[in-house]
Amino acid sequence: MKQEKRPLIGVTASFYPNENNPPLSPQSVNRDYVLGVIKAGGMPVIIPAMWETELIEAYAEQLDGLMVPGGEDVDPKYYGQEPHEKLGRLSPIRDHTEITLIRKMAELGKPIFGICRGMQVINVALGGDMIQDIPSAIENCLKHVGDMQYRSKPMHSVALTPGSRVHGIFGKDEIQVNTFHHQAIDRLAEGFEVTGRSPEGIAEAFENAQAKIWGVQWHPENMVEAYPEFLGLFQSFVNDCK
Repeated sequence: MKQEKRPLIGVTASFYPNENNPPLSPQSVNRDYVLGVIKAGGMPVIIPAMWETELIEAYAEQLDGLMVPGGEDVDPKYYGQEPHEKLGRLSPIRDHTEITLIRKMAELGKPIFGICRGMQVINVALGGDMIQDIPSAIENCLKHVGDMQYRSKPMHSVALTPGSRVHGIFGKDEIQVNTFHHQAIDRLAEGFEVTGRSPEGIAEAFENAQAKIWGVQWHPENMVEAYPEFLGLFQSFVNDCK
């Protein structure tokens, strides 16, 4: 029996410069992102970080959808702010790749799903801005950086907006999530709405329902094995891409 054609899902890679031996600078995508796409019925295509804008846009033409994973902080120059003293590691080549790719995919009307940094860079690429360091901006905030060794461990609740995509996926008003971020989206890009919030009001999910562009601030790829309902996020995205 002929298998159903799987949609091609771009997954952007992290770039780690090797200053002592540049040819050995690695690019990689964490295992669970790839597994999430495969389990949901997609065919992952790892997109390397690069400066060649025409090639990045050529990828966008070929792909059925784009998933933007977690990683470094987004350079505040893209949203008109000076760097905060608590700003973390930046990746200029990755910023260029993802922002170019997101804008082109959006122009082509193709689905985009962001996870953690991915949600943030979608917002920045399409005109929003950021809280550069949550503890510096919000007094008595929750802990948003969990135990890196126990990636699936829930750390706080997220209230979901009735009628939103994420509410429909989980079928409940509140869920428990893991968390590994010190930044968060602030001013929203045009057309987006926040559809999940932490107890102190941090945006934990957002969507542009008309454009099929959305994201979550936690790491569902690390929760799927222990909490299978989180695979529903990947399935919803891959279904958009078919």
